[in-house]
Amino acid sequence: MKHFSMRRPVALALKLAGVVLLSLALFEAALRLSGLFFRRAQSAADGKTAILCIGDSFVWGVGGESFPQQLSELLNSGEQAGGYSVINAGKAGANSAQTAQALPALLRAYRPAVVIALFGMNNSWNSEAMSAWDWLKSKSRAWRFFASLSARPQSAQEVAPRGGCEPDFEAGFNYIKVSSGIAAGGLPALPKSGSGDAGRLAQYYGVLSSAYSGLGHLSEAVQSAEKAFALEPADKDALLRLGYARLAFGDYDGAYSVAEQALRLHPGDSEINFFAGNYYARRAAPPPLNPMAGTAVFKGGLLDRRQAYESASKYFLKALELDGGKESYYAPAAEALAECGHYRQALKLAKTGAARFPSSSSIAAQAIRLEAGHGRRSAARSMVLKSLEIFPAAEAATVASAYVQALLEAGRTAQALEEARKLSGYGPAAALAAASALKAGKLYAEGAALLERLPAGSPDGADIKAALADLYLRACQADKAASAADEALKLDSAHAAAFYYKGCALAFSGDYEKAGLWLEKARRLAPGNPLVLLQLARLNYRKGFFCWGDKAGVCAYVGLQGRAFSKGFESALGYYIQALKSQPYSMPIAEELAAMLYEEGRIGMIPSLCHKGVLPAANAVLAAVIENRYLPAGLEILPDDAFNRRLKRDTASIAEAAAASGARLILSSYPENDFAAVRSAAAGFGVPYVDLTALFRKRFSRRTEFVAYDSFHCNSAGYRLMAEAYAAEIRRLQKR
Repeated sequence: MKHFSMRRPVALALKLAGVVLLSLALFEAALRLSGLFFRRAQSAADGKTAILCIGDSFVWGVGGESFPQQLSELLNSGEQAGGYSVINAGKAGANSAQTAQALPALLRAYRPAVVIALFGMNNSWNSEAMSAWDWLKSKSRAWRFFASLSARPQSAQEVAPRGGCEPDFEAGFNYIKVSSGIAAGGLPALPKSGSGDAGRLAQYYGVLSSAYSGLGHLSEAVQSAEKAFALEPADKDALLRLGYARLAFGDYDGAYSVAEQALRLHPGDSEINFFAGNYYARRAAPPPLNPMAGTAVFKGGLLDRRQAYESASKYFLKALELDGGKESYYAPAAEALAECGHYRQALKLAKTGAARFPSSSSIAAQAIRLEAGHGRRSAARSMVLKSLEIFPAAEAATVASAYVQALLEAGRTAQALEEARKLSGYGPAAALAAASALKAGKLYAEGAALLERLPAGSPDGADIKAALADLYLRACQADKAASAADEALKLDSAHAAAFYYKGCALAFSGDYEKAGLWLEKARRLAPGNPLVLLQLARLNYRKGFFCWGDKAGVCAYVGLQGRAFSKGFESALGYYIQALKSQPYSMPIAEELAAMLYEEGRIGMIPSLCHKGVLPAANAVLAAVIENRYLPAGLEILPDDAFNRRLKRDTASIAEAAAASGARLILSSYPENDFAAVRSAAAGFGVPYVDLTALFRKRFSRRTEFVAYDSFHCNSAGYRLMAEAYAAEIRRLQKR
């Protein structure tokens, strides 16, 4: 009897696999060789010469009429009218890897004769990289060949809008809500002099600090907390109040000194250890005011993320060990453990907290986030449904939002959309929360669709309309945003966020004068909000407002009461100073202020304003100005080696894909940023490089002539120059 052997089938399978791999290798080599001698003619479905524009928000057209739209007008004028289809495939927020990853499918769909690529700016904050599988596909011409067999040529008219406007301040507008206790009682009264009671005076300053924090006056909150601490430097409450005030203010170095002293004086106190954990958690990931801010947003900057969360989890767990009865300790501890990779320990802790405190929505949200983020969708969903039954509407909505956001962060977009639609059926609060989660995932149109379906007459109607205005703005639909803001104000005439979104929508549409009036109304309702102040600074500088009447209080910051100016410089300066008082260690605000002063030839004002205490001398940008180390160029990015390597790799993928499809490629700089990696890649692949930086410096004498209201993107005039430069290059290519 012969025994069956597995060797023959295995050997046969190996031979077959070898033949397949060899065949694919030969086919790949043949395609690459043919590419040296043969270039396929390109045309869109409508028979026109297709021009594909890929990249980020500078391609999409944030801030003005996009350059692809104006390029189409230029190319289709005169003798060649109607001969071109210009496809705008820009996506706001996209980095170089995402642009390279999207290109092959776009090449198959539109078969362009020319590809214009502009990318790299978002690499400083968007770290998403191309997967190994997508990188291999981008390199394989055999893959492109088989994929092209099922591709259907499309015309430019079939391109759906992609991406969004993505306002520079991603946090959105959170206007200050005064707590009922402060609103009813006002600020506390100073104890009568002569009492001699330092304790009573310290208590007064402590209550005053809390009151200022509730009003959003963070600078005054820190000053009051420092006075209370000076009177009782060993008091635990004084230490905690000062530490949290400095954390909120953005002074992480100052908060660290408080944490050190507090741990030295009260090592066995759970609240002190919990504060230390909060300090490290904030240093790992402080909330950025601006996605372009890089890694040093506040004084002290970021620590290594994993290391900081390891330290945070150590102190959080110590706090729980000392006092496990504190409900507020569980969710931050679980989050810190998860962030430094201890998923199982984090989930166990969150479930323990949820069982011990079943009425805590924050612990439930953390447990759900961990379950959903690691593929346990059914377990997470059952927890969400239970939360919707036991928690009040607002808290249940927060839990639901955490669930949707966790799915998005895990890359399960289809599941997140499905769950968001289901959750929106549980009422307006749940729909708002789900839409907020979709907004965080940059799914603006989908978030707006959830809110549009809500019935009229909801008690949250004003908030819903304001949220819709926000989503419409992010989707570049300024008219819709303005209408939604108007509807919100009909329901609540004192809705600060609605005034803000209305002003932003008008500014986006170019009506700067009216935009300023609406933003002024938002400022009165939310006097310390940096978003409002910054937009007012930008509008004043580029349009020109007068320093009188209602603005006298603003101008008083720089000693300009009773004086009027034909330009908006002084008014803008006042608003920038107010914004920095609200966020003193924000580098983006200081960067904009310094750039404006440099352009006006008044950079020398900064040392004197810092010396007088008007501006925070500890701000990294302002300190660089004082030390003569500031190089003004808007939001200039200074690439490091890793940045350049990544940009060069992704540029090579784009150049190879374009060449394999038979399309000509045009690379370029940004209007204010010239990346050496892209320039060198253009030279290496022998493709044209358009130096927009030089062209803009030659054409415009001031940034305000070409920069949009967000002080970063181009306005229509700036995009016009880009269109002219690309049109000239396309005509040169066609003559060759």
